[in-house]
Amino acid sequence: MNKVTIVHPARQHSYRTAEALIKTGKLHRYITTVYYKNNVFWKIVKCFLPRRFKFKLQSKHNGELDRGNYVCTVNELLGLFYLILMNVDKQKRVTPRFYTYLLNKFGKNAAKQVSDDVRAVIGYDITATKTFSELKKRNDNIVTILDMTSSPVGCIRDILVDEYSMAINKHNALLENDYAIKLREYSTKCVLYYMKEFEYTDYFLAPSTHVKDMLVSKGINEEKIHVIPFGVDLCKFNYVNRPPISQESIINFLFVGRVEGAKGIHYLLEAVDVLGRKRTDFKLTMVGNIGCNKKIIDKYPFCHFVGQVSSDEIVNYYRNADVFIMPSLWEGFSLSLMEALSTGLPVIATKVSGGEDIIVNQRNGLLINSQSTEEIISGIEWILDNKSKIRLMGKEATNSVASYTWSAYSDNICHFIDLCCR
Repeated sequence: MNKVTIVHPARQHSYRTAEALIKTGKLHRYITTVYYKNNVFWKIVKCFLPRRFKFKLQSKHNGELDRGNYVCTVNELLGLFYLILMNVDKQKRVTPRFYTYLLNKFGKNAAKQVSDDVRAVIGYDITATKTFSELKKRNDNIVTILDMTSSPVGCIRDILVDEYSMAINKHNALLENDYAIKLREYSTKCVLYYMKEFEYTDYFLAPSTHVKDMLVSKGINEEKIHVIPFGVDLCKFNYVNRPPISQESIINFLFVGRVEGAKGIHYLLEAVDVLGRKRTDFKLTMVGNIGCNKKIIDKYPFCHFVGQVSSDEIVNYYRNADVFIMPSLWEGFSLSLMEALSTGLPVIATKVSGGEDIIVNQRNGLLINSQSTEEIISGIEWILDNKSKIRLMGKEATNSVASYTWSAYSDNICHFIDLCCR
């Protein structure tokens, strides 16, 4: 049996990977920083945390991991401090430096917890440099697998630099400040450190062909990259039979995600601003934490900004929408895109969202280029001029993700591990 250890200082979809490995008896240990347990220590900690932190803290927990006693925590207090810091340091002046410090401490201590009988270690992009380098020093036979949750950081920085330059040229102070903050997280120094993990990685897991292509553009051998798309909970995000649409109907477009420049929000809002001057048969609802300057709410009063809601509440927003829109500048494989498709929403999505692997133009949605207000306008106008096709496209949307289950993801991960460890 090929035993595997997962190392992740945060969470993302690592719990799903762990569940897949538990099912086949492959998981040896899950190493992280903050992991919520209903004990005296965490009950005391919760007493001193604001409400929004309590919710985030309690989400760092998984029943399957608990039942097998797989979890090993290192640098827990540093991890907790980072969670608080990333929420209070809005300008990101301290957070990036502290994060690289945390990754170094965590990586070194996590590597010590990896047993010699473990065959493979799964790390996650921008977090694995120290862990993998320490492991390779100790035992070069350990197979290191880097799970790419997004595009390579070098590609992300290139996009941010481009966006920042355009914001300056347009004299858009709100946009300029938004990207300046993001560039502190993706500074040259941080990016060079993060990308060192490629040197110590044997295999790469990519959630979409776009991420695979970006890895190849950064010099990674295509044979080392395996594409395994994420899944969606088809029971929770199931098809909704919505009422018919007439040409007079007002179409409700929905965005779900963090409201910030990286999600292409400014392009979307500009597009809706332009269209709103000549059409009144649509509206835009935006669900997610406001990650950029909150003055944006005042600048675009015609948009309905909901803010952050629970995962259970999000389902209702999908069910009450007509079309989903995802204008991201980069993604790995957008989970909200998958959720929208699953509930029967046709989508307008940029080609970097992961949607290029699923979306067929004018069948279950529309694919557009990123960083383009004009393409968003064209996409929305096509939908508004073809309202009679929306419901049929919605049914096609649900059908198109029927095979993208977490169960399929689990099977694919385990098969991939066996291939890597032969």
